[in-house]
Formats: sequence, C-alpha cells, structure tokens
Amino acid sequence: MDFVYEDLKDKRICLSATSQGVVTAEIDTTERGGISRILALSAEGKLFSVEKIDNQARLSGKINFKLLYLDEEGKPSGLDYFSDFEERIEDDKIGEFTSLWGEVDIIETESNADDGHVTLSAVCSFSVCGVGEKCFKPLVSSADTENAQGMINLCKITTLSDYNFTLEEEVESGVNIDKVLFFASRVISQKVSPIQGGFKVEGVAVSDVVFTADGKIEHKVIPSSFQEEVEGDGEKLLAKAVIRSSRLVLSGSEDNNLIKTELNCVIRGLVFSCEEKAVITDCFSTTEKVQLSHEVLTQRNFVESRNFREKISAEIPYGEEGTLVATLPDGVRIANLGCEDGRGFIEGVCSINLVFATEEGAKSVFAEIPFSLTLEGDFDGNNLEGEAIVVNISARGRGSVVDIKADLDIRIDEFSTNKQRYIVSALASGEKLEEKAGISVYFASEKDTPWEIAKAMGVGMKELLQINPSLSEGVKEGQKIFIFRERK
Repeated sequence: MDFVYEDLKDKRICLSATSQGVVTAEIDTTERGGISRILALSAEGKLFSVEKIDNQARLSGKINFKLLYLDEEGKPSGLDYFSDFEERIEDDKIGEFTSLWGEVDIIETESNADDGHVTLSAVCSFSVCGVGEKCFKPLVSSADTENAQGMINLCKITTLSDYNFTLEEEVESGVNIDKVLFFASRVISQKVSPIQGGFKVEGVAVSDVVFTADGKIEHKVIPSSFQEEVEGDGEKLLAKAVIRSSRLVLSGSEDNNLIKTELNCVIRGLVFSCEEKAVITDCFSTTEKVQLSHEVLTQRNFVESRNFREKISAEIPYGEEGTLVATLPDGVRIANLGCEDGRGFIEGVCSINLVFATEEGAKSVFAEIPFSLTLEGDFDGNNLEGEAIVVNISARGRGSVVDIKADLDIRIDEFSTNKQRYIVSALASGEKLEEKAGISVYFASEKDTPWEIAKAMGVGMKELLQINPSLSEGVKEGQKIFIFRERK
C-alpha cells in the first residue's frame, strides 16, 4: 500500500494571555494653586511596544490621566499627565507565537488629593494575543484502500502595517474662551468592507472639550467620522482604531472662538486569507488490517466584525441645587459578552461624571449606568470579543434626579472554533483479513453512515451501494444491510 503525506502549515490567532496592574501618578499641584475638589478623572492607555522575551511578553506605554478640579481658590482647572508603565505577561504559549500584539484597557480610576498633592491611579487590564503557527504532515493520498476525505481550512495571517490618519473637526464655541480645562477623545472602528486591493474601514470618534468662558464652565461635544482605505492582500480584516495623540487649537473672533480638534489615529489589524486542503480522515482495506494514528487540529477562525448602536438610560439622584454644565463619559467596562440561543448579549457598566455649577462652586457626581443588552443576529454559538464607546449623550435635570440617555456604539468580533481530525500514520500490518463466504447482514442504527457500515462490514463503498442502493438516500433505524460474498 502506498501512503502519501504532505507538509502543511496553518496560522491561527491564539487565545490571549492577560494580567492586571495598577499604574499611579504622584503630582504636586501647589505651584498650580493646589486642589480643593476633584470634579472628573479619566484615563486612557497608550501602548507603544510589545516585545517577546522567551515565554514573556513585555508591554510598554503610558497612561494618560485627564483631571478636572477646583483649585484652593475655587477656580476650575485641568491637568493632563502621562505616567509610564511596563507590564510583563508570562505564558508558555507566548514562546510559540510567531508575532504578537497587545492592548491595555482601563478598568477603573481613582484619585486622592491631600494638601496640594494628588495621587491618580488606574487599574489596567493588559492583554497579549499572538499568531501561532502549526506545522503538520497529514495523510493526503492512499492507494489500494477505501478512503474518507475531509477538508482542512488552512489560514494565512499577515499583520497590517500601521495605517495612520488624522481626524480634524472645527466647531464654533459661541463665546470667548478663557481657558481649556479638559480635552478627551475616544474612537471605535465600526465596519470593514473588502475593496479592490484592500479594505475600507469606517468608524467614529468623539471629543469632549470643557472650558471656561466669563468664569463659567461650558462643555462641547465634537463628533467625527472616518472612512479610510487600507491596503491588504486577503479575504478578511480584523481591525481596530486607536488614538495615538491629540491636539486642540483655538482661533476665530474674540466673541466666537473656533475649537479645532486634531486626532492622530492609527488602524491596526490582521489580514486573513484561507485555502482548503483535502486530507484523508479515515481509511481501511478490504484485504488486510491497517493501523491508523490520528491527531486533531484545533482552529480558531475569525468570522466577521459587527457593529451595533444601542440605547441606554438611567436616573441619577442628585439632592442639591445646581445647573448641569458637563456630562463626561469615563469609559465603558464590558463585564460579560457571549451568545445564547443564537443571539448575542453584552453586559457591563458605563461610567459618567456629571459636573454641576452651584452657588458654592462646581460640584460633581460620579454615576455608573449598568446595561444588559441583546444583540440581534445569528451568532451560532461562536466566541465573541468586542469594545464599546459612548456617543450622543444627553442629560436633563428633573427635580432631585438627572435623566441620562446615551447611545452605545459596540463592535463585536466573532470567532469560531472547530476541530479537524486527520491521519498522521497509516501502517499496513500484512495480516490478511479472514474471508467469509455467504451472506453478511448488518442491522443499522439511525446514527450510522454508509462509510461506517462499509468499514464495519469490510467492503468497499462502491460494492456496498451497488447491493444496497437505498443507502444513498440515508440510513434508517433497524435497516438491514446485506453483503454477498463468495469464497475464492
């Protein structure tokens, strides 16, 4: 018997390894007028490099803290501060990655001010994913045996070169701005479409600008959208947009300053292309025994990305007199993401800082809006990952409560996992099978297949179907299968 094997290679996204850490910043504000009250704090992670060192991944970057506060004289002020981090994640799988990338997400922030000194901290989730390469040598051809074939989906993954672009928006303020206190932005990629020679990536960004005009705190929300075409040779793109840096420029007339935001963004991602390869998944001989050894190839496949816009709302109690002047999102934390009965679901918390102007000066309330949403569509039991940002937020005071309404922009990345069994070794034992004369009868069960019946009866598929043509229409419970043999 002539058994033929072939060297094959498969690349797949490997499951991520994660860790948590706290990044802190100690700041002396005495020369800035000190701090009497903190109004809002947000933080954004900026990852600059991911290095592989044996079984470790080293992630380096900065946490950008943005603080809105009152100084000792009760005047509103702002602080923008960067704190370096270096996190090491250890996992045996990391050593097998041919390439890797990472992410840093902010779980929660905390601030503490004392005598002009402020401590800012961010609880961060660090994660690293990689592309693993599997080399294997399955049986692809066998003469003189009955063979069952299957298809293995071989994947090729290439890293998308960082695609840089700038989002610029300019809006009228309607006032003469005294000082910018707070400037924070967020971005999300929503939709990826294949085009000639690459992909079109669409998404949105939102900037919050808090400033003073005539001594009063005011807030502007500046939305942006983008459609960028990136080059990539493949069938699918798993893409994510991040903000590398941002800048705010004031111009225009004295009584109507123009606010211009410049967001320097980058699209990062992986390009996927696949091909199918036929392999033999089972075989047997009608004349002698064949010993088989199998292995299983576990494959994690990127299916697609989907975008959802869902509404959330809440009533936040506020017992004091005051005018709401700023509604500042502080991130969306996804606690649970999955699918059930073919539909997706997402659960988490949206954090918001509400800033009020009162007779005693500015005050703030930190609010958390929990959400539990059903995502329409057929998810087919697949693994889901994703991210979300707050857009189109509005708030209105009503007596002792504040009604908050907002839209969540959610991107879901869908992955499937399948296992393919293949033969790595087939050996003809040389032991002849016993020849039986007469009629052989097999009583089938509903779960049987024609292949399993042929193998159990030691007869070729062609002969089995010639004698029992009804098997081509399926196997029925209790069906009698006949084979007629003559001793040679």
